[in-house]
Amino acid sequence: MPPIETMSTDSIKLTGTGRASSSPHEGDAGPSPARGAAASERELVRRAQGGSVDAFGRLVERFEGRVLAMLRFRVRPDVDPEDVAQEAFIRAWTRLDSFDPARPLAPWLFTIAIRTAVAQNRKARSRASLPERAAVAGRIRASETDGPGGREAPDTSMIWAAARACLTDETVTALWLRYAEEMSMKEIGVALDRNEIHVRVMLSRARKRLRQHLERLESGSDVTRADDGGTMESLRLGGGS
Repeated sequence: MPPIETMSTDSIKLTGTGRASSSPHEGDAGPSPARGAAASERELVRRAQGGSVDAFGRLVERFEGRVLAMLRFRVRPDVDPEDVAQEAFIRAWTRLDSFDPARPLAPWLFTIAIRTAVAQNRKARSRASLPERAAVAGRIRASETDGPGGREAPDTSMIWAAARACLTDETVTALWLRYAEEMSMKEIGVALDRNEIHVRVMLSRARKRLRQHLERLESGSDVTRADDGGTMESLRLGGGS
């Protein structure tokens, strides 16, 4: 793998359009038959672990939009999600030799992005007041519009705004990974550094809490942000699990 200092904001640039531009790097093999849509994730990871900035740039292309969609509601309004995403991908590059290419890349990347967001939120918290609900809701609507792979419809923005208002950051992230990213319980556990049982409990509790929150909103009752909870097992607010 190239020296850490060669991978910087000048070598991998996020474009905000779901694509990344990668600078040429000495020792990069350049275009190959694996390049393009036919290149598998595993092949790209192995090439990147071998020092190919080009291959890593293509991984950034594949995951940038999905990571940004999650970060837009995970970070505070005074933190730039694109800056956090860029830092997360740089961290991923520096730790890539520790990743097992036989495993899915997404949970590992989201783990790094989440931890980077937590660190940046902590820094910003000492400089500014807590975000107002309207600003947070605006970020959620933006993430819904862009959506990971366009899978989330804009008409769910009210549910996401309600979830962000009544659930913890970790819980909303778990919810996003479950329903926007369609990750399994095990994959969510990897991303959040939680065991699978914990994730299942989070999902069960959050569904109940979110339903109660929406009922209070409809009745005009005051609601406050939760101190605990988790994401819901289904976006359906009626029965079932």
